[in-house]
Amino acid sequence: MLVPAERADALVRIELPQGAASEVPVGVFPHDAAAAQGRIFVGDERGNTLSVVDGDDVQRFRVAAQP
Repeated sequence: MLVPAERADALVRIELPQGAASEVPVGVFPHDAAAAQGRIFVGDERGNTLSVVDGDDVQRFRVAAQP
């Protein structure tokens, strides 16, 4: 399960059914998250960025407006 923690500027990954959680810092005010092809894409609403999470590696890409 993917949980964007807006006020913490982090993405929380929760393993089901065990419930183990891990946190990855992403851009400012992450609002949405989706997984595709082994990566997680996070729209950082107030940062005007898209964070791409690959394992524990995070890359941020600037976008023109709130994603």
